[in-house]
Amino acid sequence: MTRPKYAARSADAKVVGWIMNNALVSAGSLTADAGEVALVLDRTCFYAEQGGQVGDAGTIATATGQFDVARPRSLATPSCTSAR
Repeated sequence: MTRPKYAARSADAKVVGWIMNNALVSAGSLTADAGEVALVLDRTCFYAEQGGQVGDAGTIATATGQFDVARPRSLATPSCTSAR
């Protein structure tokens, strides 16, 4: 039996890149002074806002930093999560 996509409270994911100034960035470093960006992940357990339902909020932690998730959004593939 497969587990529903949003059943877990945590997930291991790869940061594919981030969207900053309406452009996808997939190389380099993201720093705190970048302001609000949208993280592009290969998977997520955050429920994206859709169909009038409010999306999740929470935290994404990596070995080098932490991101506060404010407004999860879903793209076809991969998932996109807005963070700051």
